[in-house]
Amino acid sequence: MSFAAIILAAAAALSVSQDGDALKVRVRVAPKGRTCLTAAYRQSGGAPGVYSIYGADGKRCDFTELDEGGLFHSATKLFYQTVTIPEEMTAGKTEVTLTLRTERQPTRPIVSLWTHVNPLFEPPAKEREEAKLEKIVLPEFKPLSASVCDAAIKRTVELMDITADHAAMRQMWSEDWREKCARGEWHEDLVGAFDVPWCGKDGVMDVTATKDLIPGHYDHLNNNGPMILSAVLAIAYRTPGLKRYGDKETLRRIAAHLDFCRRAQGLSGSYWRAWVRGKWMGGPQRGPTSGTPLDGAGLRGIGHALVLTARAMEREGMLDELVDDDCDPETPKVKRRKAYLDLMDGLIGHFAGKGGHAPNQESYQLDALRFCIRARRILGGPSPKEPDKTEFVKRLRGATGAVAPGEPSWVSPRGVPLEWDGYSVEYGRGQDVMYYRLWQSYQKLGFLRERAKIGGDAFPHFVYPVRRHDGKASVDVCAYLNFRHRNMIGGDGYGPSQCQLLDFENPSHIRLQQLDWIDLDEKAIARWEAPRAGNWYWSAAYGFMDGAQDRIKILRRMTMPGDPLCAKVRLPMESGEPDFVWGDPRAQCVAFKDGESRIMMNFNQWHHSEAPKDGGTAYVYARRPAAVQYMRVKHDELLKNVRGDVVLWGCHSLVIGDWLVVQCSDPLNGVTFRLPHGFAGRCVDLATKKFVRSTSISLGPGETRVLRRQAGVE
Repeated sequence: MSFAAIILAAAAALSVSQDGDALKVRVRVAPKGRTCLTAAYRQSGGAPGVYSIYGADGKRCDFTELDEGGLFHSATKLFYQTVTIPEEMTAGKTEVTLTLRTERQPTRPIVSLWTHVNPLFEPPAKEREEAKLEKIVLPEFKPLSASVCDAAIKRTVELMDITADHAAMRQMWSEDWREKCARGEWHEDLVGAFDVPWCGKDGVMDVTATKDLIPGHYDHLNNNGPMILSAVLAIAYRTPGLKRYGDKETLRRIAAHLDFCRRAQGLSGSYWRAWVRGKWMGGPQRGPTSGTPLDGAGLRGIGHALVLTARAMEREGMLDELVDDDCDPETPKVKRRKAYLDLMDGLIGHFAGKGGHAPNQESYQLDALRFCIRARRILGGPSPKEPDKTEFVKRLRGATGAVAPGEPSWVSPRGVPLEWDGYSVEYGRGQDVMYYRLWQSYQKLGFLRERAKIGGDAFPHFVYPVRRHDGKASVDVCAYLNFRHRNMIGGDGYGPSQCQLLDFENPSHIRLQQLDWIDLDEKAIARWEAPRAGNWYWSAAYGFMDGAQDRIKILRRMTMPGDPLCAKVRLPMESGEPDFVWGDPRAQCVAFKDGESRIMMNFNQWHHSEAPKDGGTAYVYARRPAAVQYMRVKHDELLKNVRGDVVLWGCHSLVIGDWLVVQCSDPLNGVTFRLPHGFAGRCVDLATKKFVRSTSISLGPGETRVLRRQAGVE
């Protein structure tokens, strides 16, 4: 039998032997071109293990670790993971011995190993029943009843109170804080701070050690996350119906935290310096601070809290109170207004000069900057220290993708967030909200709202229906088709954006919200919980409080049958919806639906330097009735547009089963692409449903085409 015939039959490993924690596998390979290795796993509830592949010479293959993946919510019992065996191991050979070595202890056993040429794997008959997926039809949404809506709103208010109380509980503040400091129980310079590291016994602070722990401690806690808790209290202070609404103690707590922020602030405006984490950078001898490209995630709470409460502090006479702003008993105290003006000026200078290194991080920096500017204007005083407006708008354009073709940007023209090595939709589910928030402060910059709308249209094409283990129909988000998260293939959570619901009335986001609340009843509402713990507690607490009023508006609208939020809508990937092809040439990712088959992939050629990588790995996630499969495989072809030694743009292609995916990433020039064997003269265009009888196709600038091979067509 020829090699091709054996491959089409999905040849299993010729021999397998155990050698300690390693597995030696003899497999058939193609003497020329690409050979894929697929492992079948059976599900378990444990954490995934990792195998690495070694050749006969003992060298480890690049990008070939076989992470077992995570089918968190799926009825399938078998999952397939595919990698490319490097051609230098297979060239001129028909069989090779590979060593699979455990890098992280597996909890899911490998059921079988297979080699094949076409990346898409067809399970053998003995595995097909275990591997196949059922057809999942997601249920219709019915408007919420008035009683359910009332219960949900009541519970939301309760959770806001719980969240604010929990934030207050984490603050070093009490009515008798002066007495505690006098007794040496508390370090006076840290009064007002959240999540102070307690070093002593029985809740008594070690005053000789705690202060210098603050900078590195806060940086470690999710990028200065505790700094955002004053905004949590400020939202509670400003929200009618909450028990802290207008509460003077809460206002004093907020002021105490902002006082601490000024005392702890370094010479350069932020709170810590790389490589000097174990040193207090604040007064009286403020040190130069570097901060990070993402500390706006926590520090934006400082400006936001002041925006919400500065006028109330003025009414209470608090801005004229004298406070210690530098931890130096020898220097005179200053009025709180002066301390806060200095605080804002320092932060404005920091954020104006410290950009992010990913779209969410740059957005956090800009969000923090706009809060500080607004707070500075409310406080009055001398002319505000503000960044250059031209440079500020340029950063906003770069962070949102509102740039001319070819200019650097953190976001593609189609709204896909980017990071160092490709598509990263993990930043997409909330990224459009950040743009919308910025637009609300700068409504003359209409491109911010436009980019928020575009951003909301992208990620629903990477959302697919699943059946949870408890039998409930749901959706997952294929969130990690990039190099950074190459071992992660999906994530739960619906991620509807509130601005997409309330302003744009985006059908996909409406459907996501409907599915989240489709079985909502008073028992389910009673199980809603407030953010209380975990690495993301601080941002989760802030996000919940900041979005609670919009959540209540959405709940009320979803009780009205004629409201758009109750309309009959569908996600692009749902069963019964039209087939589609969606491509983003800048991010070089593709999603398409063909009947019950759903393919999501990334050519992974993007680079922030505007010089796409030469060659590389395609990341593919295929959910078909036959099986679920995740692939990291070599491209079939990359046509280059080269200037000197730099690859400017390209045309990428990959044959996956009977599909051919071709994408031109050049935004200005089209390309003619010669069809590979098996497709020339015998395929149909998935988007148009028209037969393609020629031997080549023409792609326009930035165009994506998916062709399906048709058997028997000549």
